[in-house]
Amino acid sequence: MYFPVDHVVKDLDYVFLASSNPDKQQRYYEYLPRVLHRYRGFIDGPGWTRATRTAPAPTHRYLYARAKVGINLHIPSSLQWLNELNERTYILAACGIPQVVDAPILLPNRFSADCFYVASSPEEYDDAFRRAITDPDGARRHARQALEEVYAAHTTYHRVDRFITDLTRRLPA
Repeated sequence: MYFPVDHVVKDLDYVFLASSNPDKQQRYYEYLPRVLHRYRGFIDGPGWTRATRTAPAPTHRYLYARAKVGINLHIPSSLQWLNELNERTYILAACGIPQVVDAPILLPNRFSADCFYVASSPEEYDDAFRRAITDPDGARRHARQALEEVYAAHTTYHRVDRFITDLTRRLPA
């Protein structure tokens, strides 16, 4: 469902497709104001007060294709424990969009350091976003590396394969 879309004008500085539920809101208030006030972009998802309806999933790759940078923040537990990366991490990578992401603990276990602009604080996040916007060649390199890694190791096929392998190891011989 997610892959790069060619020949789309990058007319938005950022795209952020995410829900706005209570466990995420505090992080949004801390990390996003500088980016949202300085740059032009698009935000959509359940729970945003100004979004009366949300874009259907099949259009997400086209929305992401319009972005110079994808915004990505994780829930607090992803920053405290080695538990998960949100689906946006994989989706943005599969779409070939450079992303600015906070620092979930699992990230270095799944992707190499040159895939994303990673920030551990709101100030670092603002700086990482600025670097991604002002260095399009660097942003393309990050996006390309993430794209290659997500297709090499993080597709649905890879997950099913790992599940079957794990399951067969647990079955009696």
